[in-house]
Amino acid sequence: MLRGRYPDLAIHRNDALIKHIAIEPCIDLANGVDEQTVIAAIGELAENRGTAPTTEQTQQIYTLVGPVCP
Repeated sequence: MLRGRYPDLAIHRNDALIKHIAIEPCIDLANGVDEQTVIAAIGELAENRGTAPTTEQTQQIYTLVGPVCP
């Protein structure tokens, strides 16, 4: 998902690091953290070597992550 859609956020990251971008928000959602806080955390997690995701990219990542959380 991240590699194909946002190569600038995925470059120099292995699969484990990319997976972490989805796992942490799932944990937050399971613990009842509100949407805006989770979205902000995704932005921080997705930032890569000074390249931050746009607001739209962060929202899209959130939209993709939510349904795959247990």
